[in-house]
Amino acid sequence: MPVKNQISRIKQLIESTIKDDINDLPEKPNSHLFNDRWLSQLDTDGEYVTLYHFGPTNLEYLDPLKFGENSYTSSEQWWGKKRVFFYTNLNQKERIVSGTLYEVDVKLRDLYPFNADPLNLYDIAAKKYGNDNVPYQMQVIYMSNMLEKMGYKGMIYKWHDGSLLAVIWEKIGGLKSKEEKKEYKLPTTDMIGYPIENGLSTNPRLSHEEKMQEVVKRMIHSNYPPDFIQNYIDSFKWYFNLSTISSFSQGMVSLPKWPFAEL
Repeated sequence: MPVKNQISRIKQLIESTIKDDINDLPEKPNSHLFNDRWLSQLDTDGEYVTLYHFGPTNLEYLDPLKFGENSYTSSEQWWGKKRVFFYTNLNQKERIVSGTLYEVDVKLRDLYPFNADPLNLYDIAAKKYGNDNVPYQMQVIYMSNMLEKMGYKGMIYKWHDGSLLAVIWEKIGGLKSKEEKKEYKLPTTDMIGYPIENGLSTNPRLSHEEKMQEVVKRMIHSNYPPDFIQNYIDSFKWYFNLSTISSFSQGMVSLPKWPFAEL
């Protein structure tokens, strides 16, 4: 089906979904529903989470009604609900995104962990859709409408690379404008989504050296500065008993006895 026809069909489904009442929704809990693994990837004190957004200077608030005005968000309009997108980690920023950096603190209990779906909203969406295999676009449409009716302001979801992004469908104030000083931390997942713990990939099929190699691949893929990556490698030098560690060359890492493929 052509993209134009898909968007038209989705819009029709959105309109019918908004008009329909979804009964028997669970009550919104008084506490947040994020598990420890999700919390470890967020900048949070356990009650609030800090989210990051780039936009024009001198903004006092972020308005979902402005959604889609930027070229890099217009492709997401078929999500079905006007919303504001946020990074949960500044290392996630794509090269195409520019503007002033804003921080905002949001209560965790007002955001829902979409992929984990602890309240089993997917089952309600499947019943509404009439099929147990609900397409991802329709999951977003149905579940975000349910969450809004339950009193949620937005949700956090896993991106294709395992990182967490946030969307909020309410007007947001309390912005803190920041000069962008990127502080690099180790990535939270490797290239195929395994969590990184204690500095290494948790992929059980890999040796310790390969687990470290996967972390380096992720950092190179995410455009980490060479000095940061080299310091990471040096920190494990004693562990792997490496006598020498070579320098970077044209964005590639060469390590003794480690066959790095092109990344």
